[in-house]
Amino acid sequence: MYFCCGVRYNSVFHNEFINNSVWNADDYVGDNQWSYGNIGNFWDDYDGTDKDGDGLGDSPHIKFINEQDDFPLMDKEYST
Repeated sequence: MYFCCGVRYNSVFHNEFINNSVWNADDYVGDNQWSYGNIGNFWDDYDGTDKDGDGLGDSPHIKFINEQDDFPLMDKEYST
């Protein structure tokens, strides 16, 4: 997924970003949200933990210069 050219104020959640060789997503402009409510996206390159077992990563998935997914999903089954 790639946002550019003035694209702003979108919410991206419940997606699976897997098996991408270069990058999963890029938010060139910023101002887009990579989660909605308390639900984010599944990222196959997220290496965080889920100590409380709620299906969400305990730390944000920082993928972009000014953006991050605050509620990364730990299992792609949670994204459906």
